[in-house]
Amino acid sequence: MKILDFFSGSDRKLLLAGSVIILVMFGVNKCNYNRLQSAKHDAERLESNLKAAQDTIRITKSKNGLIEYNKLSFITKTLDELKKANNDLAKEVEETKGKVVFISKQEYKIIHDTIIIPSTYQVKDGVVLIASRYDTTYSKGNSRSLAINTQYNEKDSSVKAQVTKDEISFSAVTGLKKIDNGYEIFVRPQYPNMILTDLQGAYVGDIYKETYKRQPLLTLGFHIGYTPFTYDLKTKKGDLNLNRLGAGIGANFNLLSILSRKQK
Repeated sequence: MKILDFFSGSDRKLLLAGSVIILVMFGVNKCNYNRLQSAKHDAERLESNLKAAQDTIRITKSKNGLIEYNKLSFITKTLDELKKANNDLAKEVEETKGKVVFISKQEYKIIHDTIIIPSTYQVKDGVVLIASRYDTTYSKGNSRSLAINTQYNEKDSSVKAQVTKDEISFSAVTGLKKIDNGYEIFVRPQYPNMILTDLQGAYVGDIYKETYKRQPLLTLGFHIGYTPFTYDLKTKKGDLNLNRLGAGIGANFNLLSILSRKQK
């Protein structure tokens, strides 16, 4: 049996009118909510990007005691928005195949202390041949290998040196983290005496949608409100009273949750 069969002709009109009003109010509220949220997010991104443009590299330490470099990241929704915030990063995005969600640009400098390089030599036809080798592993993924061959000619005192091998392997941990005043890019170099001289980063996309917390589809609760119209399913009679309040316990169906899922 259809639900409308419970109602008389005049009651049906009243019910339909009330339903239309509720739907219109829901649509208006949803549009207003979306506009307010969009304006709020635009303002937050603008403020974050202004702070990121003025920020400098800060050095802290991680939980395990490693040196960590930190700097506020740009938060942009589109590539055009990134161009206004940081054109250098925008150019790197344009040069990248595929969809870029996060981009980081870093510059390093490595300062080595004086090291002693083990060497061997031999003399052949008046020429002194010196072979120097240096190989060390600091940690997994961080090592240096250096080889130098030097020739000294006793006849004319000429010297010739060649670097036959010069390899440096290094690793760094980098990422984006949420902090109180925005989002921050961090870098933890694993190679000793490696200094970060420049750091830039940007998130490209709707970061607020990515961090959206999904609301439950169905909730139970107590409600109280204005109930001018009631309908008795047993007697099939409606009653209109403009001075009546009502209370009850029921299930709430979250339509915003469904719409938000579809938007994602």
